[in-house]
Amino acid sequence: MPEEQHAYPTRPAAEEPPATPPPGGPTTAPGTPVPGQFAGWSSGATPPPGGYPAPPVYPSPPYPGFVPPPPAPIRNGTGLAALILGVVAASVSWTVFLSPLAVFLGVLAVAFGLIGAGRVKRGAATNRPAALGGLWTGVGGAVIGIALTVVLVLRVLVPTGVESAAGSDYLAEAGDEVVFEDGLIVRIDQPRREDHGSVELTVNLTNGSDGSVEVFDDSIRALVDGTRLESHLVYRITADGGDLPPGEQRSVVFRVDVGNDVRELGIDYAPGADYEYAYWQLALPADGEPDGPPGDDRNTDEDPPGTSLDV
Repeated sequence: MPEEQHAYPTRPAAEEPPATPPPGGPTTAPGTPVPGQFAGWSSGATPPPGGYPAPPVYPSPPYPGFVPPPPAPIRNGTGLAALILGVVAASVSWTVFLSPLAVFLGVLAVAFGLIGAGRVKRGAATNRPAALGGLWTGVGGAVIGIALTVVLVLRVLVPTGVESAAGSDYLAEAGDEVVFEDGLIVRIDQPRREDHGSVELTVNLTNGSDGSVEVFDDSIRALVDGTRLESHLVYRITADGGDLPPGEQRSVVFRVDVGNDVRELGIDYAPGADYEYAYWQLALPADGEPDGPPGDDRNTDEDPPGTSLDV
């Protein structure tokens, strides 16, 4: 071969031909990756079916203008609602007539408190004190409300009865004292004739117990010859009452339209919504007769001229 003729026509003359590997095979240690191969592939190994695997994808670092996603919202509303409900339940639980409402609000406060505490545990809320405060105030309000609700039910279903024989075993008369189980004493004065056939009744209430009694929303029924008069014929003149302290007395005045020819009037009277009825049979003075209990012999001659005992 002439010297000017290159052994490799396609290669520049300045480059040396690649070295021929020795007859014993590759000089690299077994297992050493060859440039262009992935680690773990030995020289001459067959690539896996389907071609070479895709290289792993690594997360790219934040770049200018990168906006991180917003954090999860904080859900503190349930814990706050539990606290509000618990405080309201504890406040109204001491009132007998509002005790059922306290039970309802207390149960809601307990439920909301448990939900709020669970959200705090999961990291969705941050107001653990409010959730636990509502939980425990709800428990207290519900417990007290249940106790007073039992008292309320007993008072409604089991009204205060008449303890004296007068007004229960036999019909009381004007001036008789009718005593109830809680110490309340009721006395009806002798009826007074009014104009146009009406009768005025004065009911005296005396608290003979050591504590206050609730005397309001009383009820009265008038009967003539065993027949009850219509409600519009019996009406109150004085205002309704309220709590009656120990030892104090209060008078309630009613007017009954019965006509001038009626001589006896039956009265059923309950001094409050949670009291039983007591019963009276009252003798009515005739039109023109002096008012007062039977046997009252007031000297009318001593009255000044031009006056009358009839009202």
